[in-house]
Amino acid sequence: MRGVLMGTTALVLAGMAAPALARGTAQPAGETEGLALDPLVITTQAESARGPVTGYVARRTTTGSKVDIPIEEVPQTISVIGREQLDDQQVRKADEALRYVAGVRAQPFGPDHDTDWFYIRGFDAGQTGVFLDNLPLYQYGFGAFVIDPFLLERIEVLKGPSSALYGGASPGGLVNYVGKRPTGERLRYAETGIDNWGTGFVSFDLGDRLDPEGGLSFRLTGRLAGGETEIDYSDGWRGFIAPSLAWRPDDRTSLTLHGSYQRMDVEHTSGFLPYVGTVVDAPFGKIEPGFFYSEPDIDKVEREQAMVGY
Repeated sequence: MRGVLMGTTALVLAGMAAPALARGTAQPAGETEGLALDPLVITTQAESARGPVTGYVARRTTTGSKVDIPIEEVPQTISVIGREQLDDQQVRKADEALRYVAGVRAQPFGPDHDTDWFYIRGFDAGQTGVFLDNLPLYQYGFGAFVIDPFLLERIEVLKGPSSALYGGASPGGLVNYVGKRPTGERLRYAETGIDNWGTGFVSFDLGDRLDPEGGLSFRLTGRLAGGETEIDYSDGWRGFIAPSLAWRPDDRTSLTLHGSYQRMDVEHTSGFLPYVGTVVDAPFGKIEPGFFYSEPDIDKVEREQAMVGY
């Protein structure tokens, strides 16, 4: 029985090899048989840590190292919120963008029109943990820089005591804003709208080359918003304009000049309401959501800020 099986196997192998030999002898001399495939080209879109995020997932960052490197090479915990995510969430204040970042408690007292509030890993980072393009923004009490999120390309959060890289920062971490800069591409963007409280806005973002070679380019970004809010008497307006100019004589050299001017004239939100009486019923009932218990003639904020840099 064993001999029969071995013989059968030999016959099968011979039958399989015969067609292959036949095909080999039929080919012209110097040619081999093959299947031609269409070329497969794989391209990747380069991302700069100082430019827009492609989609929702950032691949490069300057926060944590102060140089443009892949984010997985930074031995710290970093979260990045890009321009697309800011637009999709319709963010109107910078601290609103941090509400879904792990380890960050944003707006702990509710929305505040003239101050950004956020805690990182339990520490208040609103005073010593706010940076713009890796440079500290002066903060003291309520005298703080308020950066309109439309001015930003991305918001990056560095968590933990590695924030000491930036000097006297919050031990819980820091927030680094990355501003919009000229890209050398033609940019024409404008939007306008109004919310259900009666606050209207108009925004624009323009950019282009100034020479055919693209070595000189500009960008001009601005926004104006004003009207009513969800709090009685708490209305007003705010706006900013930010020009920038970039010079790139070659691939390894660039110089960018940028500045911004912002003005705010709003009524304060009157303070923070208690948990009992707002979220849960108090013995006397509930406080109206739009209740303003201060004096609108004196409880107001006028802020004027300007920046210039390179």
